Amino acid sequence: MIEFVLVYMIGTLVINQDQTFKDVDDCLYFAKRLNNQPEIPYPNAKTKKITAYCKPVPKVMQNKK
Repeated sequence: MIEFVLVYMIGTLVINQDQTFKDVDDCLYFAKRLNNQPEIPYPNAKTKKITAYCKPVPKVMQNKK
């Protein structure tokens, strides 16, 4: 089984990849919203783009006791 990890980046730096989804459509919903955000201004007059995508990964099975 697989699940989908939402990878969130600013420029080329990965900010977060902790959020997982069972359904790719749920993951894509948030990725599209993040990709539509405006670029982030920085003091050196440059801007960095927010990028998000869904990465399929093997589902982590937890032991139930």
